[in-house]
Amino acid sequence: MKRLGYLWIRIFPDTPVTSKPNENRIGKGAVNFWVSKVKSGQILFEISGISSDWRDF
Repeated sequence: MKRLGYLWIRIFPDTPVTSKPNENRIGKGAVNFWVSKVKSGQILFEISGISSDWRDF
């Protein structure tokens, strides 16, 4: 099977989440994972470079 087009990921995880509580004063703590805030109506993925026949699947 050939690769027909490109898949673009339109969001990027840029907000760090730590396990340290907010009440601590010194340092932010180690980052456990990263998240991305997604608003309603925001495009998450974009496909380009394919014909209209494949686009309808």
